[in-house]
Amino acid sequence: MDKQAGFKIFFVIWFGQLVSLLGTNMTRFALLIWAYEQTGSATTVALLGFFAYTPYVLASPFAGVWVDRLDRRQVL
Repeated sequence: MDKQAGFKIFFVIWFGQLVSLLGTNMTRFALLIWAYEQTGSATTVALLGFFAYTPYVLASPFAGVWVDRLDRRQVL
């Protein structure tokens, strides 16, 4: 595979991930706004945000170590 084709594939995957993350974060933001409108409670919104992001905080260190041990070409 030449470099130009490899870059094109990388860009398509990168752009797809960008769109996916944008949609995910917009959904999370809308969910927080909706929860506040439904309950009127900042505590509910804070708990929702806490429980939405806790898995990322807990899993990131372990996932980082695991991915670092794999072959870089295989991971990418």
